[in-house]
Amino acid sequence: MKPETHYAVLSIDSLELALPQSDVATLESADRVDYSAGLPAQIETESGRWPVHCIGPDLARLDEVPAGRKICVVLHVAAGYAGILCDELRPLPASAARLHALPLAMQVPGTALLGLLIVGTVGYALTSARALLQPLQDSSPLLVAA
Repeated sequence: MKPETHYAVLSIDSLELALPQSDVATLESADRVDYSAGLPAQIETESGRWPVHCIGPDLARLDEVPAGRKICVVLHVAAGYAGILCDELRPLPASAARLHALPLAMQVPGTALLGLLIVGTVGYALTSARALLQPLQDSSPLLVAA
C-alpha cells in the first residue's frame, strides 16, 4: 500500500483501524441506519440505499450493535458504497505516521490488515475500504485464525 496524505482512524472498541481518508465517502449518525432487517443493516444516502456492517475489534461480524457505535462511516466500494459502524472517527495526517509492512506472523491470507502505521509510540492497524469490506460482501471471515 502506498503512503497517503491523510488517513481516517476508526475506533471500534479497543481497535484503532486506519484507512486512507480518500476511501471515506461520508459520515452519518448511526441513528440514520435502518436495522429493521437485522445486520447487515441499511442506510439511505443521496445516491441510494447501501449495506451497513458492524464488526468487533477482532474484525469478526457482530450480530448486535454495541451501544457505543455512534457513527456510520460510508466507504467507497466498487459497487457503490457500504458502511461500517464505529465508536469514533478522527483524521490522522500521514506526515505524522510511518508506514510499515505487517510482521510475518500477521501476514495471513484473506486478512483485512494491510500494514501498520506508527505515530510516535502508537500503532494503528492499516486497511482500505476494499480490504475491509470485500470479506463482508463475500460472507467470508475478515481475519483468518492461524
